Amino acid sequence: MAGELRAHIFGHSLYHLTLRGPVPHAVAETPPGLWPGNPEKGRALIAAQADDGVEPPWSGRPNMHGFEWIFDLIATGQAEAKPLAARLTSKWLSTESRWQADSWRADRLGRRLSSWLIVFDYLVSGNDVLKSQLLHALTEQSRHLNRVTRHPDPGSDRIQALKGLIHCSLALPEREKYLPQGMRLLAREITRQVLPDGCHVDRNPSHHLGVLAALIEIRAALIQAHIEVPEDLQGAIDRMAPMLRSFRHGDGGLALFNGAREEDDAFIDLVLRETGSRAKALSSAPHGGFHRLKAQRTLVILEAGEHPRDGHAGTLSFELSIGKRRLVVNCGAAAQGEALWHEALRRSAAHSTLIVDDTNSAELTGPAGPQGRRPEKVRFTRREIDRNLLLEASHDGYAQIFDLIHKRSLYVAAEGDDLRGEDCLSGPGPKPFAIRFHLHPSVQASLIEGGRAVLLKLSGGQGWWFRTGSGEVTLEESVYLGSGLRRRCQQIVVSGNHEGPETIAKWRFNRESRQPKEAAAPEEG
Repeated sequence: MAGELRAHIFGHSLYHLTLRGPVPHAVAETPPGLWPGNPEKGRALIAAQADDGVEPPWSGRPNMHGFEWIFDLIATGQAEAKPLAARLTSKWLSTESRWQADSWRADRLGRRLSSWLIVFDYLVSGNDVLKSQLLHALTEQSRHLNRVTRHPDPGSDRIQALKGLIHCSLALPEREKYLPQGMRLLAREITRQVLPDGCHVDRNPSHHLGVLAALIEIRAALIQAHIEVPEDLQGAIDRMAPMLRSFRHGDGGLALFNGAREEDDAFIDLVLRETGSRAKALSSAPHGGFHRLKAQRTLVILEAGEHPRDGHAGTLSFELSIGKRRLVVNCGAAAQGEALWHEALRRSAAHSTLIVDDTNSAELTGPAGPQGRRPEKVRFTRREIDRNLLLEASHDGYAQIFDLIHKRSLYVAAEGDDLRGEDCLSGPGPKPFAIRFHLHPSVQASLIEGGRAVLLKLSGGQGWWFRTGSGEVTLEESVYLGSGLRRRCQQIVVSGNHEGPETIAKWRFNRESRQPKEAAAPEEG
């Protein structure tokens, strides 16, 4: 209800406005463009828009109202890119100039104004009509953005809106007055959103990347305008850089927690380079709740933090990669607009963790709803003994409904060829449970030894074993959306029944060259 009221106040009733004040004849200084587009996406857009009658790129894809696709067109270097960018911009101005919920949402508005300012000279060169239209739009939409930045959507979207406002204050004549408010709100959001260990409060690696990139863009614009960079802004960038490195697998992409995708590794490289920070990846982020266990070429990333707004019920889930090959994964996030898939992928069963009675470890109440049941106590300890790594964690997400505590221990041998796990349920029974290990689509899995073990072949040919002495082992179908596209894959499922007061399930991943013995409990040395 509050969102609808806000939409009315800041939308329909205040816009379509008559222009107040003069329209500038030019942009004072365009913000620096730091992120080159993707030429492959640009070529695909040119091909898709070859017919004037086709739907524009933002049709059914609200995020395209941010206009970052213009950078993809520019990156192609093709002659068709500039006239297509101008045609699509004119089309947007003719169809979206009145307030609409999708195209005028604060974060999309901020991203759009930033994009227009960065490419302004490229877009309007030799086109006086478009230049006049775009200056008018920048003037009016920046005024609207100045109002709604006080009431934008929560989370990372606020940073995107403020980036647009700050860019407008530096680039548009008569808009300098927006800068103090923009910087004041930015300082507030940095305090709210960037945790002391550098993790973004959404605990979503993709959101973390987007916020860090936006903060770098704001810093670059301030430097260009010869304005001192505030300490809180620089401090946030310095803290977020090593945390971003912590989220990366050996292939350069991001781990899939709380709705994240792999993202483009070249873009991640560029963002990290622009931070200017050489700080190494964090092995433990106590405020964000992420832990990184690395031994030789073997990497485990585990989530043991608070359930965030609109997050996934994946507490104590982990991902495992060997060099550049992903082995155990979470399922990822659905493409924009796929509501059913979005909700399905938020479930505990879409994560590599233990699930009790096919019930989520946290209630999934949606992005706008109140927080329901969720883990309130998520604890962890980490030890290193003779270069072997041991992480022990627990959560109480099932305490309220089942009076159960889930504990998970992970042990990674120093040589990187042995990962041992132990999942423990404490409390009354009986309750069925399943431990799911989703496998990357490139992994081939085969049940062997009468269903007592699984042979895993990575795409590079390397073999690994999975064994457990606890419960029934099956191979089931799964789905992977790390890149946004649905790909079929498999999952290992260990099923059992908790009778109480304590059930311990032990499992183990071993490199094939080292024949495994019976699964053992995590060791300390």
